[in-house]
Amino acid sequence: MINLKLEANAGVEVKDYNARRSNMRQLAEFIDANSAGNAVLVFGDTCSLYTRSIDKAIIHLLTFRAGLMDAWIQAIGGDPLVTGPNITCPQGVPPNISCEVGDKVLFLSLNPDGHPLTDHHSVRARVEFEYTLKSGVRQADLHGGPHGTWFNDLASMPAFPKLASITLRGCDRLNGLILTLTSGQTFTHGGSGEQPYSLNLSLGEYVQSIKLCWGTKHGHTRNFYALATTNRGNSIYAGKTTIDCANATAPSGYGVVGAYGRNGEEIDQLGFIYAQQ
Repeated sequence: MINLKLEANAGVEVKDYNARRSNMRQLAEFIDANSAGNAVLVFGDTCSLYTRSIDKAIIHLLTFRAGLMDAWIQAIGGDPLVTGPNITCPQGVPPNISCEVGDKVLFLSLNPDGHPLTDHHSVRARVEFEYTLKSGVRQADLHGGPHGTWFNDLASMPAFPKLASITLRGCDRLNGLILTLTSGQTFTHGGSGEQPYSLNLSLGEYVQSIKLCWGTKHGHTRNFYALATTNRGNSIYAGKTTIDCANATAPSGYGVVGAYGRNGEEIDQLGFIYAQQ
């Protein structure tokens, strides 16, 4: 969820358009790098209007690249024409949703004293988000700390994935994780150091559960230990256990096919993606 405010570049000079374009590009790159596979909400003052041709291209730089939808565009049935009438909202509270403001909701307006949080009155709207679980895919909870760089294998997952092998790297802590699918696709997370421990899966075998333990190193919470066990009782482990541990167990008939979390030279935060076997 991102609260956006670009009012410092609210003008209509070339330098203002260039600044807004740069801001939108940075935001799109941030979403790409930090929210792959996640739901994303962006809302706030973009200082841009669909009915201004340069602004329209700037907004689309964000919405197209990040795959975002605009709640207002959906509500009115499509992009307004640049060559159409001026539909900018008058000052004050907009009379309806047919006029446009720079404030956008891309898929509290008042403080505790009842005053607007900004000098803009937001378009009054009721936005409802509905979701369904993707068929045949589930995710486990995350364990570890909020450090490192975000990753999520779900966005790159092929149809009907099955795991061919799993490799854990570690000594004092869990250093790295490699998941190789039967399609040949490989997901690699964390570092490349320390001793690797690998398990090749036989036909019909899948990783059913993974025990994780985490602790603190140099002020950062990281995963210290992982124990992977298959539906046939085979297992591998890496790292050392701590007092904080949890078992990630796949639903019946599901197995580990990917992971998500945060990593750097080690595994800071880790959760697993399960697919029906």
